This record gives sequence, C-alpha cells and structure tokens, in this order.
Amino acid sequence: MKQKKILETERLFLREMDMDDLDALFKVLGDPNIMQHYPYSFDEKKVREWIERNMNRYRDNGFGLWALCLKDSGEMIGDCGLTLQNIEGEMLPEIGYHIRADQQRKGYAKEAAAAVRDWAFANTDYPALYSYCKYTNTGSYKTAESIGMHFEKEYPDPDNKITHVSVIFRADQAGKKRGEQMKALIINCSPVRTGATAKIVNLINDEISSKYDTKVICIDDYDFAFCKGCRTCHKTAECIMEDDITKIMNEFDSADVIISVSPSYWADIPGQYKAFIDRCTPWCDTHEPHASIKEGKKGYSVALRTGPGMHECEKIIKSIEHFYGHLHIECKGSLGLTSIEFKEDVEPRKKEITDFCKNI
Repeated sequence: MKQKKILETERLFLREMDMDDLDALFKVLGDPNIMQHYPYSFDEKKVREWIERNMNRYRDNGFGLWALCLKDSGEMIGDCGLTLQNIEGEMLPEIGYHIRADQQRKGYAKEAAAAVRDWAFANTDYPALYSYCKYTNTGSYKTAESIGMHFEKEYPDPDNKITHVSVIFRADQAGKKRGEQMKALIINCSPVRTGATAKIVNLINDEISSKYDTKVICIDDYDFAFCKGCRTCHKTAECIMEDDITKIMNEFDSADVIISVSPSYWADIPGQYKAFIDRCTPWCDTHEPHASIKEGKKGYSVALRTGPGMHECEKIIKSIEHFYGHLHIECKGSLGLTSIEFKEDVEPRKKEITDFCKNI
C-alpha cells in the first residue's frame, strides 16, 4: 500500500509510517545515545508498538509522528510530527522529532519541526503547540526554540525527574513570514566594553540567539549629548539636537524584546544610560504630542553590583522598568546579581543567568 505523503520541505518530506519502516526506525529509536533522555530503552517490540500507536493516531486524530525522509533519495532518517501528550495532566498537542545519528547537525530537525508547526496551525484549531522533554535534553528544547517556541515551565515528573516544556501560540505565529525570528536587542549599559557586564551580555546572547534574531549594543558606542531640558519636545515630539539618539531608538523600534544589562554606579544606572534615558523625553507618554515606538514590546532587566546586598540591584531594576513603562514596553522579568566586580566573577553565576534566559 502506498504511504500517504503529508508535507514537503526544501530537503525533506513527511509521510505516514507503517510496518515496512520497522528496520529504518529501529536504527533511530534503538540507538541508546539518541534515546538517552527517555525513561526506557527501545527493542524491536517497542519500536513496533511505536509504529502501531502512530498508525492508530492517523486514524483517530488525523495526525501523529510521521516518517521523516530525505527528498532526494526517499530514505527514512527519523520521525517528526504532532501527537497529543499528557503534559502535567493536560492532553496537549506536541511536536516531536527523532533524527538518526549520522543525519544529525544538518538542520533536519528544525526544518521538519517548522513544517509541522505550520501544518498544525493551518490544519487544526489548537491555540498553541508544545514541545516537552527531560530537562537535560538541551538539544531538543533548543530545536523547539529555533522554530519560535519559548520556555513555558518545568515540573517534577517521575519519568523525567524534571520535564521541560516549550510553547508557541497561534497568535505569536500569525502574520509572521515563515522562518522569520523575533528580534531581541541586548544593551550593555556600562561604558566598559570588556568587563563583567559585557560578559553577561554575551552569555545572554548565546542563550537566546537560537530563538531570536539578536543584536548587541553598548551604550558607550553612541555619540549623544545630555538633555538640555528645553522642553521643545513637549510641543513638537522631536529633540532639537541631532545625534545618535535616533539610531538607538531605531534599534528599540525594530526589536520585539529589549534586555538592559546594567552595573551599579553609585547605587543606580551608569551616567551614560541615564543620559540616554533623559534624551528619550520625546518618546515619554507623559506629554502630548509625543513620539512612539511600536507597541507590544517586552522588556527585561539585569542588574549587577560589587557588594553583597540586593538593594542596589533592585533600585537599578526599578529605574529601568520605570523607563520601559513610559515607552509602553511591558516589563516581563528581571535578575539581580550581587558580588560581581570582575568578569571572572560571572562564571560561578552562569546557571542563574541561563535559568533567567529560559523565560525570555
């Protein structure tokens, strides 16, 4: 019987699997390295049951895990598709994928998963799609992030110890060009380009670059003057000075997510960043007319200081969030890091930064 083809991508196609695929699928699911994050190993009997479950899903749900095949040869190199999975007590639509060892690191999982995402939103009414895995399976959730998913939660699970859940909402995907990533602007608010603040900025960039089109800027790389307090912008929504403030605000305008990383200078944000905020008065919503950036942006704040107390970090975060509020940037999260003076002090705090990034 001819196997039903579901969809195609540039290099792949997905079709329904059947028992003729047993040997090919056993090379994937029977590989202990590929399945190391599963609670049990797969023998031929379990692979056969896997195929049977998905054949039943095709009949009952209209979808399941499909055979993932190379377009140029027809060879099956794994599976990918949509199934209903029990995620913390709820049956939710989940995108899953498994790629044969010799075909990994070629972008096939991302390519197939993105196609399944688009198929699911086009052919089902689900408001959101999920991906879940054991918390140690970083490769799996990085693939989920690469197709636009973001961290949703982690919860205790007797099989996985801790299960990591990613999600993408239909509303987030609607209107976006296929493959286009949201943009994240990461700002080094320090005048020091190679210190502890810069290292934290780079760590954040490394953590989120798989799911965002990121851009890193240092506030000290821009040339702008102090605000003169002339209040002309209260009448014109424009500053009388022409300098790099407009360049920075263009970066704000094009970003979907804005992350400010600031050290403590005299228990508050550095002078350069404060001067920048002062110059943003034309965009402040406390007067009319005022300039504006696109709505719907999300803001995050990271503060660090050399001393042990958190009060200075809290003050810095409050200053940044106050600024975000007047630009209608929604404050979504913050992180305070104490006892950091040099970039060598950042390494022991890497897990805190990584965990924070999961929520961005």
